[in-house]
Amino acid sequence: MVSREAPFGVVLIGWLCTTGWAGLQDHQKSIPTDVSGKAETATVFGTEAGQMLGDVPGLTVATPAPNWIVPGLRLTYYMISGFLPYGPHAYTPDPKGGWEDQHGNRYTQHELEGTGSHGLLQFNVVAMDPKQVAVQTLFYMYEGMNASEPLQRLETGYVGQAGNGGDLWLHPEALKALLQKYGNRLPPGRGQLGMWVSATQRQIEQTTYDAVLIALVAESGSRKVWIYDLASGVLLYSSEIAKAGMTVAQGAQVHPGGAMTRSTTFKGSRTLSVPWAAQTPPSWLGQARTFRYSGSFQVNVPGTPATPFAVHAAATVTARGPDWAKFDISTGGQAPGITSELTTRVSGNHMFCGSWIPPVAMGSLQAGQVLDTDGFTHVTTQVSSVDPQYVTVVHNNPRQQIQYTYRRQDGLLVRTQVNDRFNHLNMSNQMELSFVSME
Repeated sequence: MVSREAPFGVVLIGWLCTTGWAGLQDHQKSIPTDVSGKAETATVFGTEAGQMLGDVPGLTVATPAPNWIVPGLRLTYYMISGFLPYGPHAYTPDPKGGWEDQHGNRYTQHELEGTGSHGLLQFNVVAMDPKQVAVQTLFYMYEGMNASEPLQRLETGYVGQAGNGGDLWLHPEALKALLQKYGNRLPPGRGQLGMWVSATQRQIEQTTYDAVLIALVAESGSRKVWIYDLASGVLLYSSEIAKAGMTVAQGAQVHPGGAMTRSTTFKGSRTLSVPWAAQTPPSWLGQARTFRYSGSFQVNVPGTPATPFAVHAAATVTARGPDWAKFDISTGGQAPGITSELTTRVSGNHMFCGSWIPPVAMGSLQAGQVLDTDGFTHVTTQVSSVDPQYVTVVHNNPRQQIQYTYRRQDGLLVRTQVNDRFNHLNMSNQMELSFVSME
């Protein structure tokens, strides 16, 4: 569900970052229970026109999104990835969504062998209509076992079908129909291809959910599992094992092949309270095509003069709606290790730290105003300064500060400054990008 991050991509996150949470809710791990919305078509799954679920061949979704999916919704997951020895052919899904090999050894997201990484994955619904949804993805990586200071390491975005949000949710009616249509299939045997659907239960921390498990053994050699809450339709857990194409030594033995595995587990959901969500977006949103920025990147070491390196970025609009836009972001420059990169991101009214703030809303923002605080990532979003020309919003967590400066006349993001603080030697990275042109 998340791609690998590029080293320099970290400093370019100031583009479209959504952060924060204004007050930890009492039931942060609960899922909305109002799932009474009905399917608007009799065809729930099948080969008819619809949105394919993940990589399941021929399985399409023709239901709307659950009615609690709204713009501004944030879903937070814990993610862990790593390496498993031997090969993916040795693992098959067990009835609980974990993995076991031919000897009966079980592997779950808490039993990974070898190296890996873990952290928090956040999906923010930037905009949606009955047919499609724009979703921003942020990954906050933990340093070792320290979960109190995650550092934002990756941002991407996508536009998908509203019926499943990629694979983040399925309408409860769709899940029931899926059980009825495919639930009598047996699990694929070892070495066999196929799909397996079953009713199950999933315990996450102190809550037990009645759920639906979908498991797929694909021709490519990958194995995938999705587990959805039957009451709300939200994705509770997903896991994937795929060929790693590498050789790993363990002690005196060398095992060819091996598999990369990745798991995500639901942590909580909430809806952001964005002051300008209902305001009219800037007029240039429907016309502008490309935005260009330039600036510098440097590493700050105490007692050593900093050496700035030139960097640049361009954002090209590839899709847009009334209050959102999808961009292809290209980056480059002279910083060590940087290469030309292209990523996809989204921005909209229902988010903080995006590419704009509606001009009308900027008049009511006040210096020192706390917009949001997130209980999982410990990120606070606050208005830093206000003057006749600009408004600056600051994204803060214990290890990172990002400043976003917006032009009052048209709401455009015109400057971003990122500071990543390290826990040793008082070192830090700093990146600054300033607006150059809009075409």
